[in-house]
Amino acid sequence: MLDSSRDDATVDRYRFGACDSQGENCAPVTSVSMVPNGLAWMRLQDDGSGAVLAVRPLNGVGITRPVSAVGAKLYPSDLFPVFDDVRQDRHVYAAWLISSGARQSLGTFGSDQLLAVAGGAALTLHAPGASPIVRAVSVPSARQVDMDDLGALGPPKGYPVLAGVAVNGRRFCELVNVFAGEQPSQSEMPLESFVRCGHLPAV
Repeated sequence: MLDSSRDDATVDRYRFGACDSQGENCAPVTSVSMVPNGLAWMRLQDDGSGAVLAVRPLNGVGITRPVSAVGAKLYPSDLFPVFDDVRQDRHVYAAWLISSGARQSLGTFGSDQLLAVAGGAALTLHAPGASPIVRAVSVPSARQVDMDDLGALGPPKGYPVLAGVAVNGRRFCELVNVFAGEQPSQSEMPLESFVRCGHLPAV
């Protein structure tokens, strides 16, 4: 990691070894996430039973904790590491509060898929048929606002697939590919690709 205001200033470096610091859990890192106070990454459990979350703040004590969800991953966030979890046999999303060292449940967002957390809101994907909708859901109040109806890019043009999302404060951008079929293969080329950007609403 380099301080972009200087050409040669190294701020910090993290080495992703094949195993954890105890020489155990020899499994790959599956996702990483920058947070304002450092870096977080998710590693699979070597027995396939779940995942391990590692948080390394630039200031403060790092943590390494197991996460219940199999295939858990980190989501873009402008504040805390946000990840999949399983609590009391329910699949939920959770945040790791670096300052207190506590896990906070963010809920399930119904059947919507979490995309990112920024500006006090969760961005989710609501996908009724061929008309997916990107929503902002207030973390404190659960109030919802529809932000982008991707169905406008859909039939007869094709089928829109949200391929990625980036957040920065209250700004967000989406990468959307439009395919000829409703279930494209991994090797299929899109008919069109779009980058759609906007501002998070006050929710």
